[in-house]
Amino acid sequence: RYWRDWSSDVCSSDLFSTQATWTWCTAASVQIMRNIVLAGADHGSAAQGRYFAFMRASNRYQNVLQRGVDPQGFLAGLRRFVDPGYALVASPTFESAVRSAVTRLRVTGEPVALIVAAGRHAWVLTGFTATADPALTTDFAVVSLRIVGPLYGRQSIGGYDAPPDTSISFAALRAFLLPYRFHFAPTPWTGSFVTFQPMP
Repeated sequence: RYWRDWSSDVCSSDLFSTQATWTWCTAASVQIMRNIVLAGADHGSAAQGRYFAFMRASNRYQNVLQRGVDPQGFLAGLRRFVDPGYALVASPTFESAVRSAVTRLRVTGEPVALIVAAGRHAWVLTGFTATADPALTTDFAVVSLRIVGPLYGRQSIGGYDAPPDTSISFAALRAFLLPYRFHFAPTPWTGSFVTFQPMP
C-alpha cells in the first residue's frame, strides 16, 4: 500500500498561471508557488513581469545573451515573493534530488521548484506518492510525482508542459530533471540536479 501526500490542488484555476512570455517560466513558477503558499489568486502578467525583472537583476551572471533567470536569481525571487526559507539544493544525483525534494515538501507543506531541461525551464512539484512517509522514515521509494508546468496553455509538446497537477512516474521524470548546464560560463551548479526547497 502506498502512502500519498497531495500537498495542494493545483488544478484549481485560483492557483495555476501560464507564463506570459516564452522566457518567464521562473516568474510564472514564482506566481504559482506564491498562490499556493499565500492562498493567492494572482495570474496577472504585470506581476510576472515584476518577478522576472527582480530575478534578472539578481542573477549571478549578467550576460546579455542569457535571456532568462539563473539559479541565483530564481532563489532570490522565491525568497522575496514566496517564502524567505527557500534554499537552493544542488544534488549530485537524480535520486538524491527527488528524495530530498519530496521530504521537504512533506515536512513543510510547501511546493518545490525544479530546474528541468538541463537549465532551460522550470516546473513546480506539488505532490507525490511514496512507499512510506518521508517525514517519518528515510526508508521509502518515490513512485510518482505531481508536476505543474507554467508553459501549459502556451505549449504542450513532448512533455513540456502537461496539464497542471499531472502525475508523472519517478522513472519518467528522469527525462526532464537533468544535470544543470549553462552555455555562457562555468557555474557552481553545473552537473548538479537543481531544486529549490522550503526549509522549516
